[in-house]
Amino acid sequence: ALTVIEVGAGAGHLGSAFRRFAPEARYIGIVSSDADVQQARDHLTEVVHGSVATRETWSTLDHRMGGELADAVVVGHALRDLDQAGAVLQALRARTRPGGVCVLCVDNPSHWSRIEQLLKGGWSDVMSGPLGAGAAALASLNGISTALKDAGWEMVDTSARPREPEKADQATRT
Repeated sequence: ALTVIEVGAGAGHLGSAFRRFAPEARYIGIVSSDADVQQARDHLTEVVHGSVATRETWSTLDHRMGGELADAVVVGHALRDLDQAGAVLQALRARTRPGGVCVLCVDNPSHWSRIEQLLKGGWSDVMSGPLGAGAAALASLNGISTALKDAGWEMVDTSARPREPEKADQATRT
């Protein structure tokens, strides 16, 4: 059976959807929010409650894994607030079998909507929230590629989620 680790699993909705297609999968979610833990437990096979910035969380995950390596890791936007995003990617690589995959989702600071807000003077909307070193390291395709390579991953594909293509086209014409 497949084993998946999701960092930033939230309430477990992605894992729940995945398990509909692979009900035999072992899906372990790392959840930092107290509010999401119970919902995640309802959707996932296992939940580790804590932050990937702490040794205690990794120790708990290792205990649950019992020496088994994951087939895949999924990292939502959980790295953007961390100072040590590279260390987290390395820790995940060490817990993933050779040939395993990492699905990494990151914010796109150069998305047309953010640039449009900046051009209109909407600095507070765009610049709000913490910008840890993790977010800075992952703020460009080159940075993402370097962070993954340094952690032992190979980037094989990258794509952006198209959002409102008509508005993007309009914003780039003005």
